[in-house]
Formats: sequence, structure tokens, C-alpha cells
Amino acid sequence: MKEIEAEGTRYIYFSRADGIPRPVEMDLQVKRYHPFMTAQLAKAIDFRLVLITLLRPDEAYVHYLYWSDGQDLDRLDVKIEQGAYCDDDFQDAVKTVYQKTTCLNCHRIWDTLVMPSDPYLGAPGLLQAKLVKVGTKIKPCPNCGASLRELVMKIF
Repeated sequence: MKEIEAEGTRYIYFSRADGIPRPVEMDLQVKRYHPFMTAQLAKAIDFRLVLITLLRPDEAYVHYLYWSDGQDLDRLDVKIEQGAYCDDDFQDAVKTVYQKTTCLNCHRIWDTLVMPSDPYLGAPGLLQAKLVKVGTKIKPCPNCGASLRELVMKIF
């Protein structure tokens, strides 16, 4: 686990080896961690857990940075640990949250990572730039092909 800043946004970054955050991590109350993600994090090749402080400095919210470009995140973990990362390492990453998403067409429920509508703190305009970049990568329902009406980036 390492505090980093990438693309103007501050994160507490967890490598795959770091595992899951404790309910109290670095004197922060950790919010919105779902147990489903424990097994997913152990084998994650396209996302990493990050903590973000939003309104209160003593609370951190769980988010996941998701890459759809095949970037080697184990290599990125090493770069972060060594302090050798740069903004380019994050240009194809999008901030997501875990949620259960229901297809309104076929009513199947999916475990997903979705882009939230909250902005990237400290980086005005970054959310809009990310939306433009990932517009064609948003996932439809795997069962019926309908729009999930969410910015779904990954379906487990």
C-alpha cells in the first residue's frame, strides 16, 4: 500500500500483494468495501484497489482503478513501490466502484465495476476525458446484449 498522486488525483494504492484494506487503515475509516471483491483482488490482472478520501479527512472510500488495455499491473505495482511510476501509467485507467447491476431487459443481476459520476478530486475535466476515452468500452448485458444503463467497465 502506498500513497500516490496520478493525473492530479491522490490515491492510497494497493498492489495485488497488499490484499484488502483493514476496516481502519492508516487511521482512516474504510468505507464501501464488499466481501465479494476479496477473491477477485487476489487474481486481479486488470484492476487495483485504491482508497480515496472525499469529504472527511478521516474516511476513505474504496474504488478500483480499471485498465482495459492489457497493461501489466504487476509491473506497475513494482513501479509504484519504487516510486518510478508516472501519469502515463494511468492514462488508460478509469476509477470504478463495485456494485450489483441489474439488466432492466432480462432481469439478470451481475457483479460489476462501474464508473461513478463523482469527479476526480484535484483534476477538473479528467472525468469527462475518461468518459470520452472509454465510451466504446462500456459493457452491455452478457445475457441479452441490452444496455445496462450504467457505465459498466467490467462484469465478473
